[in-house]
Amino acid sequence: MSTDEHAERFTLLRPLLFTIVYEILGSVTESDDVLQNSYLRWAEVDLATVRDTKSYLAQLVTRQALNAVRTSTRRREDYIGSWLPEPLLLDENDASTDVLLAESVSMAMLVLLETLTPDWRFEPADAATTARITERFMTAASTGDLEGLLSLLAPDVTWTADSGGKTTAARRPVVGAEKVAAVLMNLFRQERLAGLRIERVNCNNTPAMVLSGERLEGVFLIEIADGKITNFYAIRNPDKLLAVAVPRQISR
Repeated sequence: MSTDEHAERFTLLRPLLFTIVYEILGSVTESDDVLQNSYLRWAEVDLATVRDTKSYLAQLVTRQALNAVRTSTRRREDYIGSWLPEPLLLDENDASTDVLLAESVSMAMLVLLETLTPDWRFEPADAATTARITERFMTAASTGDLEGLLSLLAPDVTWTADSGGKTTAARRPVVGAEKVAAVLMNLFRQERLAGLRIERVNCNNTPAMVLSGERLEGVFLIEIADGKITNFYAIRNPDKLLAVAVPRQISR
C-alpha cells in the first residue's frame, strides 16, 4: 500500500478524528499536534493488517490524546486565572443538523467535563431562541441600554474570562446579573470600541463575538438556556486566539 493511500484514508476521516481529540483536549492547536503525530504513526502501518480504518484511527488518536492530557493537566495547574477551552470556529451551519455533535463541542459541555460533575447536563436553546436573544443582546449592549441588558441575563449569570495572565481580564468568574452587566457596559463603551470591529461568528456551536482591531482582542461566547443568557466565556489569551483563524469541520 502506498503512502498516498495512507494520506487519503486519514484525510477522509480527519473531521471525525479532530472532533474526537478536541472533545478530549479542548484545544484546537493541541488537537492539530496530536493529529500530526498520529498521522506519522499511521504512515508506518501496514494497511493490509487494518480491517476497519475508522475504528483503527479513532483508537489511535484517542490514545495519543489521552497521553497529551497528562502533559496539559500539569500545565493547567500553573495556569493564571480561569482556564477555558480554545474557541472552535465553525462554519455557520456545520454542526446544526446533528444536535448531539453540536452539544459535544459546546463550550458549556467542555467546561462541564473539566469540572468532572456529570450529574448536571446542559440543555442548549433552540436556534430561533438563540438568534432572537443574541440579536437583542447586541442591540442592548451596543446602545448602552442597561435595563434591556438586565432583562436578558439570568439572575446567576456568570462571566468567565481566560487571559492566562497575558492580558487584562478578571482572574475569577464574575457572578450575578448586575455585576456581569457592569462588565458588559464597560466592554461596550463607545470610546473603548473606537477602532475595533465586532464580528458575529459561530464558535463551539454557540453565538460568539470576535473583537479585533490591529490585532485580535478577544472571542466572547454566549450561552443561553431557558430564555436567558446564563454564561459568557471571554477568551483573551492571545495564544488561544490563534485557533479562530480558520473555520473547522467536525463530524461523527
